[in-house]
Formats: sequence, structure tokens, C-alpha cells
Amino acid sequence: MTRRTKHAKDLIWDFVIYCSALFVVFLFMGLVCCGGGSELSDDDDATGVVTVATPEAPPSEEYIVQNGDSLWMISLSEQVDWLRLAATNRTYLVAMYDVRCTELLERRGGRKHGWYCNDRRRDAWANSLKPGDRLRIPQPMPIEAPPEIAEMIRAVESAPEPIAVVVDDTGSMSNDRQVVMDWYLAIASSKNKEVIGVWLYADGNVEFLNPRGTVTLTTEGSVENTFAALSQAAHSHPRPSSILLVTDEQGDDWDWSKVGRFPPVYGHCLSDGGVFGCEENLRRVARETQGEYIRGSDR
Repeated sequence: MTRRTKHAKDLIWDFVIYCSALFVVFLFMGLVCCGGGSELSDDDDATGVVTVATPEAPPSEEYIVQNGDSLWMISLSEQVDWLRLAATNRTYLVAMYDVRCTELLERRGGRKHGWYCNDRRRDAWANSLKPGDRLRIPQPMPIEAPPEIAEMIRAVESAPEPIAVVVDDTGSMSNDRQVVMDWYLAIASSKNKEVIGVWLYADGNVEFLNPRGTVTLTTEGSVENTFAALSQAAHSHPRPSSILLVTDEQGDDWDWSKVGRFPPVYGHCLSDGGVFGCEENLRRVARETQGEYIRGSDR
């Protein structure tokens, strides 16, 4: 072996040893940084810990739609509340509704001939099922709720019935809407509270989910049409004795001269990026209707 060859081999071994040492150092640093992340001491800074404002819903079972099925029939056969079934599958059902509406328009050549396309028809997307559709059956919610919504549970317990539930359905609420609604309905059910319906509002539209298995869409109010949704809920038949409002928006269509005529409103304000923009207006609504204001957790 020449001196040059031996020197080259020595350099290679030095490089291998150096890389191995670096690997051990990085591995140790990774264990230190990540291994202790599951627990925080009293002196640790928890700023980076994400606080979940709304709990995870239990896993759902899958149901394959059969010929002649409807959401109402499925809710009865699976022994699940229709409102929860509709809320759990709403995103999927609306998407399928839009696809089928487009197909019908292309085949039949006009909106008036498209059964699925009549947005004002009762039962619009909720009963546009077809055999083979895959629905999620919501499972019973845990009896013990996370501490983040303890105030919400207490409000439901004290709210006079029947109850109307009004939920903000704008983009910033998209991740929380279903879980919050699911918890409200589950808690109301566990307390044997009568819920007369759920009103979802966004972009001028108000969507009404009736416990008897129907859906009605109307257009009223401006973009953040909180007042319009509250008005529809307050004047429904039967009339509610209290309204549960869940939102992270301040609303921009308020008519404060009429708010005092509403039944007691229990306003649950969620934060939008750590900012409680709905706080001022929800406090005022609760005050003028002799209801209650509930501040949610940061999310």
C-alpha cells in the first residue's frame, strides 16, 4: 500500500467517524427536545401548546345508503338524533347535492326541471340520497365533557325550553361548527331538553334543520347575518323559550331596536385567531334579552 493510498483511507475513516459523531449528537438533541414534550414542569413556558376550544367527536360508523332510504329513516333505524346525523354528514351531502344538480341541469336542460336544484325546496340536500352513498353515523358523545366547555354545559342546563340553536357557519367556523353543534345537541338530549331546530347562517343564507327531518334554505340579511338568523329562530313555530347562539363573528346586520323582543339568548363566543371579536355584541344581546354571555376558549 502506497503512502498516498494509506493517507486517503485515513481521511475516509476520519470523515466516517466525524459523521457518526454528528449523528449521535443530533440524535441526543432530538431526544432531549422531543422526549420531554409530553409533560410540562411548573417552570415550563406553555405558549407553544395548542389549546383546543372544542373537543374531538367520537369516531363515526359508516352506513351505506340503500334503495328507499332517507335521513329520517336512517336516524330511526340507527337510533341517532336526526339533527346530529344531518350535521355530521352535511358537508358531504351538500357536495353531492351540487354534483347531482349539475348533472340534472345538463340532462334536462333547465333549472326548473332539476329536482335537486331547488334550493328553496323543503328537504333539499337532506333527502337527495342515492343508493351507495356513504354516511357517517355519529356515536354517543362522552358523558364527561372537557373543561373548555363547562360554561356551555351549565348554560344549557339553565336555559328554558324549548331551545333553538343558532350556529355561525362562515369559513372561520368551519372546523368548529360541527363539533360545537354536536356537543350542544348531545348535552341538550342528555338533559332531556326539547330542541326545536338548528339554524345555520353564512353569507346572507339561513339554513334551518328541523328535528322532524326537513331542511329549509332562505336568503335574508347581509354577509354576517347573525341578527337575521336569530330573528328566524325567535319567530319560528313553536316559539323557543331560549336561543343558544354559537359564533366567532360580531355580525353586521344588527337591528338593536328589535333585539330586546327575542327570548333569552345564551351567546357562546369563540375566538378567531385568539381574538374574541364577537364579545361586545354577544354581551349586549345577552344583556338586552336577559340571557347569558359565555366566553369560549382560545383556539
